[in-house]
Amino acid sequence: MSDTTDLGIIVILLVILYLYVSYVKKLIESKYDIYNSKCSPVNLFLKSINSESSEGINNFADCVQLLNPST
Repeated sequence: MSDTTDLGIIVILLVILYLYVSYVKKLIESKYDIYNSKCSPVNLFLKSINSESSEGINNFADCVQLLNPST
């Protein structure tokens, strides 16, 4: 195979991968409210630093429950 053919295949695979990742991201966004301010990774981190450790653990546990309501 020539270099241009290999480059074309790689570009096509990258475009397909990008579209797949975008699709999965949209599925996750529609299923879970990941932009909920309470469960924001920044807020979880700051609460774990600024408050008692048990409160930080409880906040994290609540967010895990939101992502997996079956348990």
